[in-house]
Amino acid sequence: MKVPVALLTPQHGSFRMLAFLLACTCAVAVASAQGPLLVPQHPGPGSEAAATAPAASQAPHPGNSPQELSEGFWSQDRLEFAAGALVTRRPSGWWVEERPRGNYVFLWIAPHRPPRGWAALPQGLWATFVPRGPGSRPRGITAAQVHHVVRTLAGGRFVLEEPGRPFSWHGHRGLLFRGTRSGETPSWTISALGVETPWGEYYTGIVASDRQAPLVEETWHRWLRQSRLRAPQQRQWPQPAAQMAPAAALLGWWKAPRGQMYFGPRGEVVLQFDRRSSFEPGPDGTLRYDRPLVQLRGNAVAREDLLLVTWADGSRTNYRWRLYQGDLLLTDHLGRTSRLKPLARWDR
Repeated sequence: MKVPVALLTPQHGSFRMLAFLLACTCAVAVASAQGPLLVPQHPGPGSEAAATAPAASQAPHPGNSPQELSEGFWSQDRLEFAAGALVTRRPSGWWVEERPRGNYVFLWIAPHRPPRGWAALPQGLWATFVPRGPGSRPRGITAAQVHHVVRTLAGGRFVLEEPGRPFSWHGHRGLLFRGTRSGETPSWTISALGVETPWGEYYTGIVASDRQAPLVEETWHRWLRQSRLRAPQQRQWPQPAAQMAPAAALLGWWKAPRGQMYFGPRGEVVLQFDRRSSFEPGPDGTLRYDRPLVQLRGNAVAREDLLLVTWADGSRTNYRWRLYQGDLLLTDHLGRTSRLKPLARWDR
């Protein structure tokens, strides 16, 4: 498949940032969701983003046994991930963090704060969501898809056992794999479940040391039961302005290898470069959103399959675009085509 080459005019360093974000000609990666929303059951005054939780001293420690996990284990705040595609709760006092890797954004729920830079994967639960893009069709979860998620998450450190076994999550069928970390001591365990729904694909699992694996596994199975799966809660787009009418199919958020890209109905374009967004229990037991991502803003004019983007600093970028199997293909001036996945996230 060939895509026409785009023209790009670099000014004020924007070319380097755009190439860093979008240049990707490797195998197809899969997008997930960005922007969890914490909905408090009993919000405090002046804290709309806060989510109330029991005191941190009530949080179970990985040294406890599975039999000690009572209903009081769960916090009362509601966590909505991927524009509400996943509605869930967290164990009281546990850390919640988003971390983008490749074309995914992973949600982590861990008993302790993950190490800076994630040189080693944190122990705990993980999840990601792949929304169904325009024109894509259900094909069923395959072993290759689950393996791809695990490779993106953990590199080659874990070897999955074959074959995967059938598993369902709230009636949605999928495949469950288990694996171990190869050639390292102490031993660690990973599990990975992929299920397909009419609105997209969910992937989730655990990472834990062998000694803590029974507790984390039991926590994860209970987490699966109390979580809710639904279509992303996103608004209907208004009629696009004349300047964006030829590219109406692009409206919304897309996930690039190192960031996110937004096309609005009035020609608005936003590039957000991936950076960690974390939540940490404070002294009062609440979680608060950390900070917005770094942005580059501009305005686009669409002419058939050509996007003419003028950025706020005056630099200009032209892209050839095409939709393929629900993905967005953007081609730069060197003929390098990036494949972006639709991204389910709250409109901001």
